[in-house]
Amino acid sequence: MNKYTHAVTLLIGVSFLLSSVAGCGGQPGRLSPKAAVAEAYAATTAIRSMHYTITGAISASGEVQEIDGEGDILLPDRERVKMGVAGETVEIVRIGDKQYLKSPGAVEWQVYEPGSESQSLPAEPMDALGYLQSVAAVTQLSDETVAGVMCGHYQSVIDVAQHLATMEAAVTERADAEMQQGWQMVRERLEDASVTVEVWIGKEDHLVYQEKLDMKTYFTPPTPAHGPPAERITITSTATIRFSKFNQPLEIEPPF
Repeated sequence: MNKYTHAVTLLIGVSFLLSSVAGCGGQPGRLSPKAAVAEAYAATTAIRSMHYTITGAISASGEVQEIDGEGDILLPDRERVKMGVAGETVEIVRIGDKQYLKSPGAVEWQVYEPGSESQSLPAEPMDALGYLQSVAAVTQLSDETVAGVMCGHYQSVIDVAQHLATMEAAVTERADAEMQQGWQMVRERLEDASVTVEVWIGKEDHLVYQEKLDMKTYFTPPTPAHGPPAERITITSTATIRFSKFNQPLEIEPPF
């Protein structure tokens, strides 16, 4: 798996972590910025389904690759996503604990059951709620129009250490072998990360119409059998996510 696949995996995962804000029932302009985000967290479960598109770029080792994709989320535990990067496309469908992956160029889908090695797959959508409890600071910016909708505009810095602590407590409680393995991967990728998100919340319906996510993460490739240890790679990514089709009828079924 190359560095861009790792980056896309992390970006997809974090997009789910952050997309949970899309159920915001707050009142932008009447609440403090941090209270608006907190209320978004509390109201997320009211949103049953949503569609999103994502565009952005990933930079690593002096190379830049454009990304684009789209996906659907059906809470509490179903989603599908199609993501393209560096001329390759990966498709993922999640139904509860079972995950289906169609790798670039593949004809058939791979199935990952609970307990199997599924390290390359993103975090569960309901785990997304955790990020909204870990905002270190929230700033209200000038209102802007997104897709013809007037929106309140907020910027938030994520307290990654706090978020990892919350995740670790949940993992320890479950003590599941697969989760422990996946948790170590997440910690390694995020413990030195910096994450900033901008959120555009509709002034009338209080839904999120757009997010802009900026991340800096690190990845160390496996050490080769012969030769010096691999150098740590800095991965910088930016993504703009637009949400639509809130609570519209949606079905997500296994791909076969």
